[in-house]
Amino acid sequence: MALFLALIGRAIPKARAQVFSGPPDPLVEGFSLLRGRLEGLMQGSLRDVVFNILKVVLDIVGFLAVVMIIIAGVRLIVSQGEEDAREKAKKTILYVAAGLLVIIFSRVIISFIIGIVTPTA
Repeated sequence: MALFLALIGRAIPKARAQVFSGPPDPLVEGFSLLRGRLEGLMQGSLRDVVFNILKVVLDIVGFLAVVMIIIAGVRLIVSQGEEDAREKAKKTILYVAAGLLVIIFSRVIISFIIGIVTPTA
């Protein structure tokens, strides 16, 4: 019987007291994800590293352009018929859309150049 209790005692994990310190900090988790992403960017040849960094920068700028279009759209809706505010929001949407096209074309051009420069095996 003692042998049986000793075996069961080893099979059941011991309860350990854990202190709940609150939910995880999203800022810390965000930085750890960013660090993992940056470590992934820095692998490969110099050409790969530069290409990866340019892709990330263009992705971030493209995201900011979309956010600006949303903000300008909200301003257009909230302008309540004021002609100056409405025209300003329209111009913002137009300029940001043109910038977004430049961002998209620059990403295509960078991919094209990297494809030409990269030797075929």
